[in-house]
Amino acid sequence: MNFELKLFIPTAATQEKCDASVVFVTNSFKAGMDALSVLVAKALKSGDLLTKAGQILDIYRPPVFLTTRVVLVHIGDGTTADIRKGVAVVYSVVKAARARHLVISLFQQ
Repeated sequence: MNFELKLFIPTAATQEKCDASVVFVTNSFKAGMDALSVLVAKALKSGDLLTKAGQILDIYRPPVFLTTRVVLVHIGDGTTADIRKGVAVVYSVVKAARARHLVISLFQQ
């Protein structure tokens, strides 16, 4: 398994080519003007992504994104226990999707 660390820039997140992009969102999230921020803000506002650790929203082929799917994962305050819950839920989604190239991001503003 190969790992690559990159600086996460929300404005460039839509241009990342991958099978799945997993985005961890904390309670401290503040929406910006980029496409990813707008997507997360809309999901939170509509109630599609609940503000409870381990809650996910799997979006297939979102417009403007080059990735096949975006998985938004709420991790509460970002404590170790909250992150563990989020990772456990994401694992089953990503495994079922048979994603080979995965990008994992922590969205905190």
